[in-house]
Amino acid sequence: MKLAIVFIHLLATCMVLGIIMVADFRFFRKISNYKLILPAPSIFERQLVASCLMVLWITGLTLIILGQLENPQYLNNQKLQAKIALVCLITLNAAILHLGVFPFLEKQVPLYKWKTSKLGLTCCSVGLSNSMWMYCAFLGIARPWNFTIQREYVWAIAFILWVSLAITIQFTLTVAARNRPVHRMDWLDKIKYGFRVINENSSDIDDSVSETQTHSVGRSSDVLHENKESTPVVQSLISSDLQAQEQAYDYRQPQHA
Repeated sequence: MKLAIVFIHLLATCMVLGIIMVADFRFFRKISNYKLILPAPSIFERQLVASCLMVLWITGLTLIILGQLENPQYLNNQKLQAKIALVCLITLNAAILHLGVFPFLEKQVPLYKWKTSKLGLTCCSVGLSNSMWMYCAFLGIARPWNFTIQREYVWAIAFILWVSLAITIQFTLTVAARNRPVHRMDWLDKIKYGFRVINENSSDIDDSVSETQTHSVGRSSDVLHENKESTPVVQSLISSDLQAQEQAYDYRQPQHA
């Protein structure tokens, strides 16, 4: 009975972690694009994560009850106490994501048009979600920490992970927010070009990268003409990135570097 509950608990955790990693990889594949629109998770992904979170609460509370029945000192485990608090934080943050972040992403606003408040909310909320899900999964297997570690220490590590990932997301979104290449390639364009090379080398995973480059050459002729003095790398970036953006925006409108 208990073993089956543990397995269901583990399975739900793995499903959520898988969805998070797929979403992250999906975003990193698009960093090399300009006028990037950050996609919102699909309805299926949101419902699946919410369902898994509910399953985790049910199975987790069941395991706590069973553990308390077996050992009256079970809840005195400060690592467990800290983990319960972090799971409550994940649940609260999930509500913020569903009510504040995801509806904004559905508006398909390009990253370079985001307000500072929306950028900060997204970085903090997504950083908290990704870091705490991973960390709580780690705490689940950190058996040597049982009854040996202070909850303040667990929370301190959680805070460091959260802040570190939020800053990383902030930096990543800053790179992704560049709306078009500059005439002389700067560090932002170099990073985008690096991701472009990675995407080209992994075309066997997603053939859409090469298709985008093929169809975008003709449509970006005017922009290439305006950037004759640009470096070949910048010209390559221009020709390969406008096609995806023209679906929602006309690149002939005035642009801001």
